[in-house]
Amino acid sequence: MSHAILATPADRADAGSPASLEAAYRTTQRVARLRERGMATVEYALGVVIVIVLIGLIITAINTGTFKELLDQLISAIMGWIQEAFKVNLPIKR
Repeated sequence: MSHAILATPADRADAGSPASLEAAYRTTQRVARLRERGMATVEYALGVVIVIVLIGLIITAINTGTFKELLDQLISAIMGWIQEAFKVNLPIKR
């Protein structure tokens, strides 16, 4: 970066004028944008990696049989709650 980008209004002769304050604000904003230019790429890359890991964990859980057992227990629990809530005998085996 050049020194012109980092110059403050106090470094110039017209430091108190509204135009110089506006120029200093725009320069500060530009420097901030330049500093954070690569952050979006890193955030997207981390998001993609996390999603891929989660999908891998879900696929592994489904293939090991643990997921099927968990799903069977969940369905049995929900059906039991429905039976107790409505006092209806549903044909499910426990």
